[in-house]
Amino acid sequence: MKEEAKPVTLRLPADAPRRERQAFARLCGLLASAPLGSTDVNSHDHWIQAAKIKDLYEQPLLAAAAHTAIDLVDQGWTIQTDKSGHVFTPPVGEW
Repeated sequence: MKEEAKPVTLRLPADAPRRERQAFARLCGLLASAPLGSTDVNSHDHWIQAAKIKDLYEQPLLAAAAHTAIDLVDQGWTIQTDKSGHVFTPPVGEW
């Protein structure tokens, strides 16, 4: 019997700088609105630039979260944003 995959909430730590949390929220909003199967999803540079994130590698928490989010969407996960964070849901039937 297969176990049902559960959504995962991804957010930066509360003590992360506000501008990093805002940048991550922008990125997740853009990724959430991307059409499923979009060929641009796997282009990390495209999404980082679209979210207007500067000096990514000087912000290691943001860099890790941003690349994780882009990779998950590239794998077919969907994102919903709410007050508790960004909820990533795996593709149906993949687990």
